[in-house]
Amino acid sequence: MRLLLLSGNNVSNEAWIDLVANVLKTDFDVHVHRYRHWRTGDRYIDLEHELEAIEALTADWDTYGVFAKSAGTLLTMKGAFEGRLYPKKCVFVGVPIPWGIENDRYDHAWLDAFGVPTRFIQQEFDRFLHAADLRNLLDAHNHAGAELITVPGSSHEYEDVKGVAGHAKRFLQKG
Repeated sequence: MRLLLLSGNNVSNEAWIDLVANVLKTDFDVHVHRYRHWRTGDRYIDLEHELEAIEALTADWDTYGVFAKSAGTLLTMKGAFEGRLYPKKCVFVGVPIPWGIENDRYDHAWLDAFGVPTRFIQQEFDRFLHAADLRNLLDAHNHAGAELITVPGSSHEYEDVKGVAGHAKRFLQKG
């Protein structure tokens, strides 16, 4: 399966997503998407620009999954909501909905309409959204079937790359 890897907003996430790619590349055909604002020095991701680039990239992909962290999860939800991205499965790490709302990069309609089978991996006390609060949001938006894996932590760093990648791999490879 092809696997599109989308990282978080901050350029510091580039090294992290490369570590994830190194773990997952033995089982998947991985493609790491690199955000334009990392090179231009802009502070925040331009969701529209990145969606255009990803649409062009995935236009001839028959089947693919998405592994996304932080802002990449919001990018994926927006793209699916707008009918521009068509992943078969997703793994979302560190969903930052409050950050997205605060920075005008999230709309609850995206989560309401998101029907892609997804495994959410969230730190118990992630500084952007605690795992329990994410579960409440998923339930409130009728995503009771979404898989939520709670991992220890309170930052937003997800330093156990092998553990996170293992959770992703098991979900993406099952039925």
